[in-house]
Amino acid sequence: MAESPLAKNLDIIRRNVVFIYARDGHGVERADGTGFLLAIPQKSDHTRSSLVLVTARHMADPGWQNCVPPAELIAHFNKKEFDPAKDESGVAELSLTGQQWYYPNDESVDIAFTFLDGKKYESLSVENGGLPISQLPSASEAKAVEIGSSLASAEQLWCK
Repeated sequence: MAESPLAKNLDIIRRNVVFIYARDGHGVERADGTGFLLAIPQKSDHTRSSLVLVTARHMADPGWQNCVPPAELIAHFNKKEFDPAKDESGVAELSLTGQQWYYPNDESVDIAFTFLDGKKYESLSVENGGLPISQLPSASEAKAVEIGSSLASAEQLWCK
């Protein structure tokens, strides 16, 4: 039996979604939102990609929505190999402090992205990987989404 499109999309989401946490000045973490990874082919070598983390602008620029910025944002990635007998956590962390974030000129659009350091990312040994832009829906596929279509979404908004 062929895999359903929804099951295939859920697997793609599982491998590309990143959970973003806010850490306050006392070291207390809270789940703050999600992002996803895109693999952007390099112009000089299409077999290599740059890894981009895409999230909502209010995550990277809390002042945009009049939120109080956290002391630190941290991305949580699923580890490739997780053994609960050896380790309590199945995630690896990457601090997003100091990342250069990019936003559209249109102030009404809630999207931001940043390029991740490939060497730092690879050292985490995580199962998450960037979705190649070639796997994004085409314009005709996006237009085919209508009422009743199966969709999957992940977002959480915390504003204090």
